[in-house]
This record gives sequence, structure tokens and C-alpha cells, in this order.
Amino acid sequence: MPVQSNGAAIAAIREKAGLTKADLARLVTEAGVPVSKQHIGDVESGRRHASPGLRNVIAQVLHAPVTAIETYVPDEAVS
Repeated sequence: MPVQSNGAAIAAIREKAGLTKADLARLVTEAGVPVSKQHIGDVESGRRHASPGLRNVIAQVLHAPVTAIETYVPDEAVS
């Protein structure tokens, strides 16, 4: 099954860490993956999906396992 980012989980973990979207974008960018606050918002809202590399860095910055911010999608649901 394909894996996609779970925006609601990213938002929940980010908020629990006391970070804003701008904070997360800055930390991810500082970790080597340039990303904007708007992109983080789009990922969290489900309008966009994070690439595997971005998911890995978001998880690292949030001190969470990458599996905590991913969801599996049935093959037939992927277009």
C-alpha cells in the first residue's frame, strides 16, 4: 500500500510541541529541506502530501517516529 503524510497527525504533534507552522517550517528548512509555512499548512490540511524526504525531516524535527505522521492508502484509492 502507498504511504502518504497524515496532516492531522503532523498538526497535533506540532501543536503538542508548542510550535507554530512558521516554527516548523523554519526548523525543517534549517535541517536542510527548504519549506514554507504555507506548504506546512497545505500538508496539515490535506491539500498536499509531503514527500518521503520531507516526512522524514518533519518527524526528526518533531522528535517523533515517521510512522506517527504517515498513513497507508489502499492501492485503489491512489490516482
